[in-house]
Amino acid sequence: MKRDLLLLTDLEYLPAAERQRSLAEMMRLLSTVENWTSFSQANEVLDLNRHRILTQPHRIQQQLQDFPNKPFVFVVGKN
Repeated sequence: MKRDLLLLTDLEYLPAAERQRSLAEMMRLLSTVENWTSFSQANEVLDLNRHRILTQPHRIQQQLQDFPNKPFVFVVGKN
C-alpha cells in the first residue's frame, strides 16, 4: 500500500539508505496496528436510526461492512 509519511529527524542530513530503512520500519510497524481488530477496539458506532451504541468489535465490523454509508451512523473514537 502506498502512503505519504512524514519522517522527522534531529540529524541535519540523513543518507538515502538510512531514510529508506526508517521508512520501511515505519511501514512495518503501521501494518501491525492498522487493522480491523485494532480499529474496532478503539472505536464505537453510534446508530441514531436505531438509538443504540455498538461497542462489540464484531458488530462494529459487520455494521461498517454491510452499511458503509448509512445516514446518521457515526464512528466515534473511545478516547
